[in-house]
Amino acid sequence: MNWLFIISFGIYTLVITGFRIGPYVFASRWVKGGWAELIFWCLFGTSTVIFVFAPTVGQWMLLILFALFNFGQFFMTYKYWFIRDKEKVRRKVKGYNNYFAHTYHIIKPRNDVLIPDTFHIILFLMYFINLVAVIVYIFTAAL
Repeated sequence: MNWLFIISFGIYTLVITGFRIGPYVFASRWVKGGWAELIFWCLFGTSTVIFVFAPTVGQWMLLILFALFNFGQFFMTYKYWFIRDKEKVRRKVKGYNNYFAHTYHIIKPRNDVLIPDTFHIILFLMYFINLVAVIVYIFTAAL
């Protein structure tokens, strides 16, 4: 299980450093995004190291971190898939599309529904998988 968190930490590090292949920007540097990414990166790195060396403590730190991340991402991004206030959704989608216009989109952005760019889709899936993995680890370790 350690390898999953270490690989995920490496992928999330791309948020801090930025990542591009040729003309395609997959992740901007954290300076553009603000301090939230850097703080989360530090917490994630610390929790991963603690999990590797002290799994009983690290598992709870990672569980809390991944739960908060998934909860936050739902309310910052995916809740707009369920909101019926079309004007509010259009404003949010317009702002998101403008901010991430320079990044690569595997699914073409739309004006009526928020479609995350490719890197965010991968990131959200990765953290959801990590959340499930931590929950499975906790329950199987308890047996």
